[in-house]
Amino acid sequence: MLRHSLLLFLLLPLLVASIVNAAGEHNVSLTLRVKVGADGWGSGTLSFDHGITLMGYHVIGSKSPVGILLPSHPLMYATLPDPLLWSKLQKVALLPPLTSRMDVAVDIIAGKPSIIVAVPGRPGSVAEVKLTLTLRDGDPRSNKSAPDMVIIIPGNSTVMEYASRIASIHEKAQGLKVKIVTVDEVARRYAPTDTRQTIRRMGLCSGDKVAKEYNLSLALSILSYVRHLAESGVKYLLLVGGAREVPPLYYCSPLLSELVYEREGVIATDYYYSDPDGDGVAEIAVGRIPFSDPGKLSSYIEALEKWVEGGSWQKRALVAGGAPFATVFLSGEEAAARVSRSLADLGLMVDSLMLTQGNYIGTRLNGYIGRYGLYFIMAHGTGSSLLDYIPGGYWNYDFEEKLHSSDIGYAANPAVYLLPACRDGFWDTDLVKTPFKPPSLAQTLVSKGAAIAYIGFSRIAVEIIDAVSLVDGRLSLSLAGADGLLAKFIDSLASSDTLGEAWAKAVSSYLRLPSSRYRAYMTTGEEVIGELVAREAVFLGDPAAPNPWKKPGKSEGESVPTLRVKGGVSLGASILAEKLARYSHGNLYAVKPVNNTVTVEFPGACPDAVNAVALRRAEGIDFLDVVSLSTETRHENDTCWILVKTPPGNPSLTVLTTVWGDKIAHFYLLAAGAAYNPSDDALELHGLDSLGLVGIEPLRVVIGNRTLDIIPGGLPAASIPLKGAHGEVRVEPLYHYESLLGGPIVEKEYSKLLKLFTLIVNSTEPTKYSVLMGQEQPFNPLQAKTREGCGENQDTLTVKAAATTLTAAVTAWLIIRQRSRRETGQQLQNTYL
Repeated sequence: MLRHSLLLFLLLPLLVASIVNAAGEHNVSLTLRVKVGADGWGSGTLSFDHGITLMGYHVIGSKSPVGILLPSHPLMYATLPDPLLWSKLQKVALLPPLTSRMDVAVDIIAGKPSIIVAVPGRPGSVAEVKLTLTLRDGDPRSNKSAPDMVIIIPGNSTVMEYASRIASIHEKAQGLKVKIVTVDEVARRYAPTDTRQTIRRMGLCSGDKVAKEYNLSLALSILSYVRHLAESGVKYLLLVGGAREVPPLYYCSPLLSELVYEREGVIATDYYYSDPDGDGVAEIAVGRIPFSDPGKLSSYIEALEKWVEGGSWQKRALVAGGAPFATVFLSGEEAAARVSRSLADLGLMVDSLMLTQGNYIGTRLNGYIGRYGLYFIMAHGTGSSLLDYIPGGYWNYDFEEKLHSSDIGYAANPAVYLLPACRDGFWDTDLVKTPFKPPSLAQTLVSKGAAIAYIGFSRIAVEIIDAVSLVDGRLSLSLAGADGLLAKFIDSLASSDTLGEAWAKAVSSYLRLPSSRYRAYMTTGEEVIGELVAREAVFLGDPAAPNPWKKPGKSEGESVPTLRVKGGVSLGASILAEKLARYSHGNLYAVKPVNNTVTVEFPGACPDAVNAVALRRAEGIDFLDVVSLSTETRHENDTCWILVKTPPGNPSLTVLTTVWGDKIAHFYLLAAGAAYNPSDDALELHGLDSLGLVGIEPLRVVIGNRTLDIIPGGLPAASIPLKGAHGEVRVEPLYHYESLLGGPIVEKEYSKLLKLFTLIVNSTEPTKYSVLMGQEQPFNPLQAKTREGCGENQDTLTVKAAATTLTAAVTAWLIIRQRSRRETGQQLQNTYL
């Protein structure tokens, strides 16, 4: 009798009881299990097919670990290759909602009675919500004869012919009842909604801010008509035509208007056609074919016919990404890795292009078009192209073009494209001026039949990094902006009949999350970031296109083993996520290399592939360069051993990119520490950059209570002669930046890291040259004496101390100079764009 449709994050509910009362209502008890993300929140939907009316619900209780509050100062970026804009975004006052309460709502999503749940919990855990639902047999729609799908077209007989072909495809393949109406019919039968009230309540732009040719009155008439369709229970709405022919509404963004320019903040949106009552739930699944040209319509319809027919290419997916925001989180890779695990659970075979795998830099993506059924590419957009960041230090970084609209031809097989890139979803080029030369990437993909659906963003797509989670080094990143919405679409595929239904569920569950309700404050106004994200998001294509990846039932889980390290020090995630220290969770390992090798292990089988790199960083998270490392894999006694070669001159921060079937996971660790070399009577130091927040601070070597040597800043490794000295030897920062910039949370983790740089050197027993100290070694205060020497080296060390003062001054000047040059480069880059 009941059919349960769930997000991937919302596992199959447990039907506990069903009792029919005198009114014919069914009381059903359910337990919903929701996977909690890295930011401490999870959300999902439970939908019922037509034939059931959802009368109400009652929350019995919940079983979930304690939730966490969202960070008050997350990192905000934009998927535009403009570091200057990133800097502006991170200076905006951004405040989260102060809530840790569970949120449950009942509404219609894509024509189906649905429950939407948002629940807090410990990152990575599974939260349970117990509900009692009251259901009644019967169709909740006010108009039982209403169509399943409506197509709105310009008053053009040629377009009518193509719309009829689309209707015929859905009627034959899916049994949908389809109605076609023209904008002229809509204007005659439905009066515009109250203009002033609607503009104020929805944050819309007045017509004069858009273009002289913009027909706001017709757009408001369409909104009136769509409200009628929602009340009638229509599932799908397809708009055929550009912004002049079938006008959208235009949303005015204070954030983009102030930080970029006013025209960038005028955003074409079909969002309100999906959510006509403005309650944050998409009652109708809306899509748009943004042209009426017969040749382009013919190409798209041929692609739709092929999509409905299906084929083996739909079982394959490509994910790609690197480090678009130049952080050591490698947010592009991590987003692609998370998507790979979700798609693998849906039964797709996943290929990947990643910076750490060595197959991303220098690779153009046009050769991959037509080979897969789904593409997820985390990169920057300019409107007509995709670009990504290529590391090269402070001054010599670059952006590489991955795809341009001129590269795209007619594809053999259509696909779903998920791109959080800025401007590449720009489709209203027939009405407004663009900051690039049209057509956009999305227009080209859809018009040439390469995309059955393009899901992305038409203007400046905002991204927020608001939490970092590490479980024994395995990274999980919370992306609460543009990528967060696309992630919800992928999670919704398992429970949706069509692509449009999955999109409607994604938007509805995304807007339920507290992380979508960060509020930005500017001099010209304020704005909720999630509202901006949802309104500039586009679904270009047919929303009733069938979903070939529906997979009802329980999620298989991520099934990625846990990394283990022997002899290392477990550090809190704050040491990696220093700018988000208060909102980081879990741990990673710091390991002392033995013979320039770090060994890690996984229980059971080895990964199908493993790549290791070292990341050069500064200021905690800024990603400067990447160094490839060689690895060796061994399997013994049901344990997989991975040996990573870490030459002394390499950075300490090491990333393992592992592939398990079609699932990808990143593991972080630090290769650092001190060892005694008895043959040379020297202290061998590895991974010194791990002790510096900026990366070029000087360090000192202390034996007992005396300073033995000063190590200039910027050296990743050093060999320090001991000259017969023995006792407790330790290496520590000369100046204590962490307490100033990272605070006590970061300082605590650095004190643990110092254990790897503390030895007891015993000249009488040279074989016992290294003993790991049992207690944490605190930082020495800033006023510690640096002039105390060792015997005859007193004068030398006095000179070194003076040199160190000069080094500190030069270091400060270099930092300022580097930042100045970097900003100059950013301004030049911005001018070029």
